[in-house]
Amino acid sequence: MVFRDKRGKSALALLFYTFFTLILAAMFVIAVLGKVRAAVNDSDYHKKFYSRDLALLVDSLHAANGRFVMDYDFNTPEKMPLDINLEADKVILTDRDNRPVESRAQTAFLFGYNAYVKIVPVSINYDVIEFTVKAEDQNITFKIPSQDLKLKEPENTVK
Repeated sequence: MVFRDKRGKSALALLFYTFFTLILAAMFVIAVLGKVRAAVNDSDYHKKFYSRDLALLVDSLHAANGRFVMDYDFNTPEKMPLDINLEADKVILTDRDNRPVESRAQTAFLFGYNAYVKIVPVSINYDVIEFTVKAEDQNITFKIPSQDLKLKEPENTVK
């Protein structure tokens, strides 16, 4: 198709310009969505977020007076189980694995130190979606609600 006037040449140029702009925009959107999908399925974001959040929570409980019990819920995908370790100076999150915590890739966040508050180290290695943060008697620790309720026999049991 040959255009002999200027109007035809400019319409063809505008058509190609619009076509290539749409192709480039579609490629950009596909690349961005691919990166977002990879980030959502990667556990690094969740480990960084929850290690920082839990460490800041422990930091704030250092300054609190009295007894506090908080229920903490996880919002991670089902296929992304995380192990939580509370140490004397930091919170460590790792991916679920049979290896010891020291040999896994760790994501840790430090929190402040208070001489009057004792951190009770704990390791939560369960498929947990919620746990309890306890601050009582100058101790701070994490507990799974089922740990508080040891399997007790019902009182009205006939033997």
